[in-house]
Amino acid sequence: MNIRPATSADEAALRSLWEEFMAEVPEPEGFEPETWETYSKELNANIAAGAVFVAEDGSAAVGMLEASVADKTRWHVETVQVRPEARRQGVAKALLKACAEAARASGATHVSLGVLASNEAAQTVWRASASSRRARDGSADRCARGQGW
Repeated sequence: MNIRPATSADEAALRSLWEEFMAEVPEPEGFEPETWETYSKELNANIAAGAVFVAEDGSAAVGMLEASVADKTRWHVETVQVRPEARRQGVAKALLKACAEAARASGATHVSLGVLASNEAAQTVWRASASSRRARDGSADRCARGQGW
C-alpha cells in the first residue's frame, strides 16, 4: 500500500471515494446534503495546502483522508474513507499518520477530528485506535509531533 499527497489529477478517484462516503454516512436529519460542486472547492483548497492524502493498492485508490488547516497550530481531519475491501488492514491508520507528519512539517502542533454519532463504523475505529485514547487523556498533540498514529 502506498500513501501519498493527493493532486488535482486524483479528482475522479477522490470523487468516487467521497460519493461512497456520502452514501455510507448521510448528513444528519435537518442538514442539507453537500454537493460535489461545493465539496470539491474545499477539497481543492485542501489539496493545495497539502492536507489531502490518497491510499493506493497497486494503481487503484482504496482510501482517502482530507484535512483542513484550521489555523497555524492545528489541522482538522474532515473526511476519511476506506473502501470496504481495504478495511481492517491499517489503511486509515496509515492515512492518519501521513496527515500527522504533514501537519507537523507545516508547524502544526495538533490534529483534531470529529465523528458523527450516526457513523458507528468510524466510532468503532476511533475508539479502538491509540489516537482516540490519547485524545481522551488530553495529549492528542503527540500525534502531530510524530509520536502517535
